[in-house]
Amino acid sequence: MPIFAYRATDFSGIVTEGKMEVRDEQTAVSRLQDDGKIPIRIVKEHSQETSSINVSIATLFLRISKREILTLTQEMATLLEAGLPLDRSLSILSGLTPNQSLRQIIDQVLADVQGGTSLASALSKHPHIFSRLYVNLVRAGETGGALNAVLRRIAEFLERAQDLKDYLSSAMAYPIVLFAASGASIVLLLTFVVPRFATIFSDAAVSLPLSLQFLLTVSEILSTYWWGIMIICISLIIACRLYTYTPTGLLIWDQLKLNLPFLGSVLQKAEVAGLARTLGTLLRNGVPILQALEIVKETVNNRVFSLAIDEASQNLKSGVGIGDALKQIRVFPSLATQMTIVGDETGRLDTMLLTVADTYDQQVRTSIKRLTSLLEPIMILGMALIVGGIVISMLVGIFSINDLPL
Repeated sequence: MPIFAYRATDFSGIVTEGKMEVRDEQTAVSRLQDDGKIPIRIVKEHSQETSSINVSIATLFLRISKREILTLTQEMATLLEAGLPLDRSLSILSGLTPNQSLRQIIDQVLADVQGGTSLASALSKHPHIFSRLYVNLVRAGETGGALNAVLRRIAEFLERAQDLKDYLSSAMAYPIVLFAASGASIVLLLTFVVPRFATIFSDAAVSLPLSLQFLLTVSEILSTYWWGIMIICISLIIACRLYTYTPTGLLIWDQLKLNLPFLGSVLQKAEVAGLARTLGTLLRNGVPILQALEIVKETVNNRVFSLAIDEASQNLKSGVGIGDALKQIRVFPSLATQMTIVGDETGRLDTMLLTVADTYDQQVRTSIKRLTSLLEPIMILGMALIVGGIVISMLVGIFSINDLPL
């Protein structure tokens, strides 16, 4: 049977850790509860080698990741659901957190809460860790007396967003590595292999094929002026980055991304999924629609969508429904706007928005899977054609030299 490592506490706040060999996670939870303990974290144990690697990496990077915020939210929700007071829960979490930076922030939040400050106000003092979305959801939970339920919803929201991000990263990892390896191989051929034959061709009194002349010219430029090419490329990258920091440049760049063939549609669906999930989560927790749109505007990554949300807010203020407001700005897909209109008309807008998010999450995964399955053979074929063209050009040149009369 698998081994599960657990971390639990009792009602006095004493934390215990250990391992147990059980059939599944639910069995481990039941056994801990039978022993009078509150399970905080239960993880299926992997190999010791993997654990040691994770520990060493964690010691190298002390930054606070989104995954750590997700774990913190899940554990806080578990402690509050078990009936522990907020200050005791924060104190326990401070002792459980391995990240020193995050522990200091929890201690500051605990001190503020013990001083009479609400949890939302205490979290708002750390905007680089807890987003405005996070703080407003916590504030809504405190106001409605359902903080533990809201924290559980925040954890679900963060987990879904993190899962999609992890999926996109893992799906694009192989094409990126393949592209880098292909580029490095071609540059290696042009800068080290081809120049070895350049002297042979230069001594031959024969007219070389145009393809070989072009190849030798490119090779000479790369070999001689590689430093200049690097300076130009780095300068262009820096200039583009600086330009995208301006409002106009950022808008043009975001519009360009949405207009890319195939990839633009994927980016649009990903933005709609994130926007719908954020808005639906806010509305479900009692945040007013206009305030929710203002928060959502800060969470979107694309300037085009940010401006569209501004326009939708203005339409809402003039009395238009949210679905019609999104339809008028013509940025959101037709399916998303129609489902939003139905949700608005039936009074189930939050549920429908979360359904929209799930729908487009799945579409993004399918599109990315299709994109990567197409990219891999295309890139391999492209590299084969380029390398084959280089080799054939050199062989044609060699054959032309061998045809010289003695």
